[in-house]
Amino acid sequence: MINEIYGAKALVYLKYDGDIEALVEKLSKSLSIPDFWIDTREESPHELIGLCENFGFEGWLETSEKVEGFAYSFKMETEDSFDEIHTGKMHDLSLWFARFIFNVCKIETFVPGSVGEEGVLFS
Repeated sequence: MINEIYGAKALVYLKYDGDIEALVEKLSKSLSIPDFWIDTREESPHELIGLCENFGFEGWLETSEKVEGFAYSFKMETEDSFDEIHTGKMHDLSLWFARFIFNVCKIETFVPGSVGEEGVLFS
């Protein structure tokens, strides 16, 4: 049975023109995440990052330049999933999460595709 345990992860890029404080407030309210806070990244560069924990997931909201036009990335992972991460037993919920954020928050989202595949845009 223990071999059948899987974790979950998601990585979504967000198109949002406001600052990270305003985005944290919008996501917190829209997604019903009561404990969404802002802190300074421990590693360089020491910029602001949004952090949350809810229903066994940890989340990180950061500024990003990886996808043109999408200023933020929002990453979620199940907590205590070290074994699942290292054995590749993580379900990818990125497409669902991107659609959910778009539908609930009305923020344009993007999920990059695998190598050689196009990404998916929710707008």
